[in-house]
Formats: sequence, structure tokens, C-alpha cells
Amino acid sequence: MIQRSVVAVDRAVVLLLAVALVLSGLALLAWHAGSLPQVWPASWPPVQDQVRLDTRFLESGWWPWAIGVGGVLAVLLGLGWLLAHVPSRTVGTVVLPGGPIPGTLRIDPTPAVRTAAEQLRRNPAVRRASAAVVRERREVVARLRVTLEPSGNLHDLVTAIDQVSTDLRRVLSTDRITGRVEIEVARGTGPVERTK
Repeated sequence: MIQRSVVAVDRAVVLLLAVALVLSGLALLAWHAGSLPQVWPASWPPVQDQVRLDTRFLESGWWPWAIGVGGVLAVLLGLGWLLAHVPSRTVGTVVLPGGPIPGTLRIDPTPAVRTAAEQLRRNPAVRRASAAVVRERREVVARLRVTLEPSGNLHDLVTAIDQVSTDLRRVLSTDRITGRVEIEVARGTGPVERTK
């Protein structure tokens, strides 16, 4: 999860970079068109262009390819930057209370939650069961999604879920993880997923 201060700084930097790039691009276009003196403030002394550039390379056959490759690299770099800032809902490790130094005891809850889903899949009334540990509204949530067979007994399933939840609470042994079980009844008949 990305902190709000990081997001605020990112947005400010991106806004400043965007404004600078747009203004630079407009200035280059105006310079190329010869209308820069009209855009440039009149109070400044005129700028003498004393640098002569060899522009023969612009006419060579490799120049468009080089520009194309540079554009593709810029797009890939931009996409990589954007993907790096996508907040992740998944949770790695959770800090456990206690220990000689705060934050030294950590637990990865994902394997235990997946094992709980596997236990529920073994129930004949369950068609599907999946598990995930996600971050929602600043809380770590162990989420179990269970699909009940249309002919399954809901009361028996709730009893099995209570037992699995109790076991999961004992294994994780922390109050920093909230549990949520979502139950839905399957519609009609479909392929039955079973764990052997």
C-alpha cells in the first residue's frame, strides 16, 4: 500500500515535470518555426544563435529508426514507472506483537489461509473454496470464499467453517488479522473441483 505522502509527492513531481515538458516542447516548436522571438519576453536581450549544428544525420536512413526505438523505450520506461506505483492489495508478512525488539517477529499468513481453504474443499458440500490475504481499509483481512453445492447443507458448512476459522485463529495467533468468509450457493450443476 502506497502512503498518502508518497502519492502527494509523486503527483506534485509529475505535475511539475508535465508542465516543464509541455513548455519545453512548445518552445522547441516555436524555435523551429522561427516564431520564438514573438513568444519570448521582449524585455530580454535578443539571443544570438552562434552554434552551428551539423544536421546531415537527420537525413540518413537510420535516424527514423533511432527515434522509433527511443520512443518505444520511453513508453516502456513510463509503463514501468506506472506499474511500480500501482498499490498492491496483497500482504506479505504481518508484524506480531511481543518480542525483545518491536517488529522483529513476523508471520506470513498466506500459507495458513490457503491450507484453511484446502480443508474446506475436502467437504463434500463445497464446490469451490479459495483464500487470499489482502489489505482493505488499512486492515489485514484473511478472506475465504466458499461456493456451496446446491444440494449441500448450509448448517454443516457453517459448522465446518467455524472449525476451520478456529484452527486458523490458533495458528496465526494474532489479533492484527481480521477474518472474513464469503459463502455463495452454486447455480445449477457444474464441474466439481476437489482436492485429493
